[in-house]
Amino acid sequence: MVELMVYPERSCPMDPVQRSQKKRSEKSNQKRMDNIARAKRQLKRLIYCNPDMQNHVVLTYRKNISDRKITKKDFSIFMRKLKKITRRKELKYLSVIEYQVRGAIHFHVLTNETRISKKNIEKIWYHGFVKKRNIKKDLDLRHHYFSKELDKQFNSGIVGEKLYFCSKNLTTPSVADTQSKNIRRIISFYFENGYKKVFDNEYINSYVGTFRLIILKAHKTN
Repeated sequence: MVELMVYPERSCPMDPVQRSQKKRSEKSNQKRMDNIARAKRQLKRLIYCNPDMQNHVVLTYRKNISDRKITKKDFSIFMRKLKKITRRKELKYLSVIEYQVRGAIHFHVLTNETRISKKNIEKIWYHGFVKKRNIKKDLDLRHHYFSKELDKQFNSGIVGEKLYFCSKNLTTPSVADTQSKNIRRIISFYFENGYKKVFDNEYINSYVGTFRLIILKAHKTN
């Protein structure tokens, strides 16, 4: 998969010094908004590049635990146990944290392990309730659902924390920055080499203004 970030000619992209100066002058709220938007784009990249991650698991806590260090350790232990009992060498996952109204943390996890039952998951996650469902619908729906969890983190005022985490073996796209004057030539090249456009949308960023995100995916060959 190929991702193209298309910037206006005047703003593609800022050099590190300009970027640093602009960051210092920005308001904290705008920085957080940009971080959320950036995380959403990265989620889309990872979900589109790993369509085999179809199992959605929710891991909750009975107790009102809000300490990220504790919950992250519990989650790491859970993933090691999951890998062991499923005997899956290439276990992939993408996880987003959600804070409940009472303040407790729970995990939304997308993984490629679809064979394990809810009952067996409960045996290795004994901190609270477990929910499990298989998401075989379109990739946009998966992205939309997990993006909502990032919005909840933003609305709850979480600052200085990683918004999501994932396994190191996820497939990632080729990402390229380009100016709008070059985009037709670049897209034509990929079309001629068997790619099709699967996503095309515009976004606003405080660093560069309006930019366009295009995702291209190679056709499957028989």
